[in-house]
Amino acid sequence: MINMSELIAVFLDEAKDLHQQLEQGLLACDASEKQLDPDVINSLFRAAHTIKGSAGVVGLEDLVSFTHVVETSFEFIRSGHLSFSPPLISCLLACTDHIAVLLDLAEQEKPLDKSIKQHGERLLQQLTGFMGNLLANEPVSVHSNQELSAEQLLVLIQFHADTFRDGFDPLALLRFLKTKATVLKEQWLFDAVPSFNQVSDAAELESCYLTLTVLVDDCTQSEVDEVFDFVRHTGIYFCFPAVAPLSLFCASLDALDDSQHTSVKALWHAWGVFPAEVNDTVAVANTPEETAKSPKPSGSPSSKRTASEDKRLMKVPAFKLDELVNQLGELVIATAALQAQANDAGLDALNETIEHIQQLVDDLQGNALNLRMVQIGETFNRFNRVIRDISLDLGKQVRLVIEGGDTELDKSMVERISDPLMHLVRNALDHGLETPDERVKSGKSPEGTLMLKAYHDSGSIVIEIHDDGRGINRQRVQQKALEKGLITSGHTLTDHDIDMLIFAAGFSTADAISNLSGRGVGMDVVRRNIEALRGTVQVTSQPGEGSCFELRLPLTLAIIDGFMVKVGASHFVIPLDLVTECIELNADGDEVDGSGFLRLRDDVLPYLHLNDFFHLDAQGVERQSVVVVKNNSLKVGLVVDELLGEFQTVIKPLGALFECMQGISGSSILGSGDIALILDVPKLIDLHLKRHSRVTKHLHEDS
Repeated sequence: MINMSELIAVFLDEAKDLHQQLEQGLLACDASEKQLDPDVINSLFRAAHTIKGSAGVVGLEDLVSFTHVVETSFEFIRSGHLSFSPPLISCLLACTDHIAVLLDLAEQEKPLDKSIKQHGERLLQQLTGFMGNLLANEPVSVHSNQELSAEQLLVLIQFHADTFRDGFDPLALLRFLKTKATVLKEQWLFDAVPSFNQVSDAAELESCYLTLTVLVDDCTQSEVDEVFDFVRHTGIYFCFPAVAPLSLFCASLDALDDSQHTSVKALWHAWGVFPAEVNDTVAVANTPEETAKSPKPSGSPSSKRTASEDKRLMKVPAFKLDELVNQLGELVIATAALQAQANDAGLDALNETIEHIQQLVDDLQGNALNLRMVQIGETFNRFNRVIRDISLDLGKQVRLVIEGGDTELDKSMVERISDPLMHLVRNALDHGLETPDERVKSGKSPEGTLMLKAYHDSGSIVIEIHDDGRGINRQRVQQKALEKGLITSGHTLTDHDIDMLIFAAGFSTADAISNLSGRGVGMDVVRRNIEALRGTVQVTSQPGEGSCFELRLPLTLAIIDGFMVKVGASHFVIPLDLVTECIELNADGDEVDGSGFLRLRDDVLPYLHLNDFFHLDAQGVERQSVVVVKNNSLKVGLVVDELLGEFQTVIKPLGALFECMQGISGSSILGSGDIALILDVPKLIDLHLKRHSRVTKHLHEDS
């Protein structure tokens, strides 16, 4: 029998994707109201229909009744009896929100409380108001299997060739089934029977080529399974609810050969059980997404393997991938330890084998990380709804432009940047973009543009949030900073310094607290969250033309390609994508007037000694080296005792005791068992430049 808990879990997983399809489809219709795409309308209907039908299978009647009215509205729209309008789209979007609430309640196994039920009833009243007399006067067939119920079962069995020889009578089994259930429809298929002149062996005349499909009622799954108990394991057998999701129908049809596939599908269409609204391309193809989400119906799998089955997708819980990456990380450490021991023992032959193992582990580790990579476009698309709702509230016209949606990054990274992106988008809508009247007075189009852009750069992912609004009012920012004591009077700031003040804790230029701004927590949260991911955030602005926020993040939080150095007895790892070059520290001619700067060709480079910064004991090495690191446009030299070369390391988080340590973002275990600390280069640069600025200012004041 089908495990209902597993079936509900599969339904919820599928329904959440369909809910996203509903929302994105409605937003697409809102953006192109005058030129509606029929495919989008059909996809909206199919999504609502599938949610309703699948909810009926798992017994979620509240969801069934609510989604039925939504589905009916889509049927009226695609038949031309009802037209889209902004108020109707707003109502349907509110209905999709309610569907999401019902799905969440089902996932949490919580009952529907009175307030939520009343809210759903108000939405349905509003939606039926748009349909007016259509509900009473227009007999719409929302789907072809309206008379079906979740209790009715569809049976498909292809008997094995040895059925007769084993002493079983298929017709007797059907008669036995009729004693236990009400057979509503039945059909024998003979498509597989060979012609007489094709029979080369007399034994084939005793083979069974029968296929039977029946629609039954008034019985349980176990009773049907019992009828066919002695033959269902040798042949092809499926039994599932008649109002099951499309994926169950496709799974059973794919088990048959081409001729029977076509015949059975046509028969189910004629019976009205196959989802007739889904076009043939979708139904026959059985997309990988549907196959991955399909629960396994009661029955034996087909021995036939099609090419499409080899390309099916499989959903894996994220924590399993995390465990796999962690275990591979431990394997990397163990392999490095083994190689160190082989080197110490001088076992050259063993070293060759270890190097081969190391290469295989690296490849496996890379493949595991690729499994965690997802496109950021899905995250970007979710802001369509946010922008629509907020722009309506603010009386603004905003167009969202997405570039680089196919750019990939770690799924765990996507989940953790959603909130910072939300803050930045809301900030652009509230503070950046003007109202239509203000834009027209400034000589701009009444519709503002908000762009979300992503691309890879030097081993990192860069996300940019552009708006063509009013830009940052630097005079007002500086005034607010003075009022809050963030800067002192007479303090000279560059335009960039003023722009970066908006990330200070508690800073806000809003005159009043609203749902969008005024509390001074948004931009500070953005900065702290991005830095917690070993990333940076920068802002550039041109008054009257707009602003751009740039987030620079590592592709993954699990593994880092680093450059290892040694300072005293301590090992440090510098992210490799931030290293530009390494030079030898020449005490005789490189330093500029003892001021903490080096001459680097035609440039002047600020530098810091890591042993001084972290208060380490100096080892008195003869020659020190400078690792030149770059973050955005800023370069700093890190003075170290020894260069150890490139090193791929598995990042281990620091304990709670070390969370406040400045300039360190994580740790790693070396093959020798020693600990190497991973440098937070952006933080180091920021701390060093601030410290140097304070020292320089103090020296100038003393002079």
